[in-house]
Amino acid sequence: MAEQERNKCSLTVPTYNERLNISLFVYLILKHLPDVDFEIIVVDDGSPDGTQEVMKQLQGVYGEDRILLRARPGSLD
Repeated sequence: MAEQERNKCSLTVPTYNERLNISLFVYLILKHLPDVDFEIIVVDDGSPDGTQEVMKQLQGVYGEDRILLRARPGSLD
């Protein structure tokens, strides 16, 4: 199968106050899926701990096409 014909996988990750965990999570996904074409969509529910700032840093390292941040103002509960 030609490279451009491969399917792309989207991993959707809900977060709230995951500043201390999200970098390791992203690193492990990238490490263990080196041959998979995927994007990580992080849906953050307005974390006050800086999760969104860490995600923006990760976008700078891995690219905004690979790491997508969908920030919400807060939880729906």
